Amino acid sequence: LVWAGEPVAVRDEKVRDALARAKAQEVAMDQELGSEPRRERATAAEEKRAVSMYDKVFIAYNDAIRLVQRQIEELSSTAAHEERVHEQNYLLAYLTHARLCHTVQRNLLLISNLLARRGHQANAGDLVRMYDNLLQNVGDILNLPGVAGTAEGTAAEAQRTEFKARRCRYLAQSYLETSQFKEAAALFGRAASLIEASSVPDRDEFRSACRGLRCRAIASRHIQVAQVSHRMEETLKVEDGSKSVLPLLERLDDFAAVDVEAGGIVAMPPPLTAVACKPVLFDIAVDGIKIPDLKTELKPKAVEESKPARSMFKWFR
Repeated sequence: LVWAGEPVAVRDEKVRDALARAKAQEVAMDQELGSEPRRERATAAEEKRAVSMYDKVFIAYNDAIRLVQRQIEELSSTAAHEERVHEQNYLLAYLTHARLCHTVQRNLLLISNLLARRGHQANAGDLVRMYDNLLQNVGDILNLPGVAGTAEGTAAEAQRTEFKARRCRYLAQSYLETSQFKEAAALFGRAASLIEASSVPDRDEFRSACRGLRCRAIASRHIQVAQVSHRMEETLKVEDGSKSVLPLLERLDDFAAVDVEAGGIVAMPPPLTAVACKPVLFDIAVDGIKIPDLKTELKPKAVEESKPARSMFKWFR
């Protein structure tokens, strides 16, 4: 095998058999589905068959990856030569890269099927999550040893740029559906600028669509502001054409000018409101009240004559 421009030897017989099974599953899948990963299959049966074919490829590559990982653990526990460990790590990176590439193709197939079935009615939030998975897959590819500076790394970087642009567009679409026009316009512009660095076939069409949607979001934002202003004016109008009698404290979200000198900040006198028949809380201020000394107002008591004390032993006589 050749991985990242460096030859890699597959010495173990079990790993060779697992790798041969994975390659056989790849050939069978290409014959069944075609080599184009974004071929549209709108029916549920075709999508299910395609996903099952990808699952067989994933199982074959997972078996090979487990065998290589086991060999790396055995070599690490013994005094093996570093070149042998390096060789196995490169073989593991090759198998992981193949599995991740098929994962990206499977996710792209799911996205194309979703768009083919629902078109513009596809849920933008679902598409954003699917592109998040794609960005995670591409990030894992770029983190593999030996990928940087190779053709595989360049292809992964180009895919990441494209996926960022498409995710940005569908994220803007979700903001547009929730009437957050300012955020949507910014994201549409970001998507159009990101696609400039990509070389996808539909780059011009994608850029034109993003610019058109950005103009739509900006126009919707202006319409929203105009409608809010109109509602504010209607709120402030009264029958005689003067300003509303609502005080400023009751319409803080209107942002309308108010004549401070003429009043209108708060309602004065305040309107009558009902109160509870019993106090909600007891009076707890009694500890802070200083009670006056009224001893001078009391009459002195007469001094009583002292009587001899009685003993309790008289009862037992």
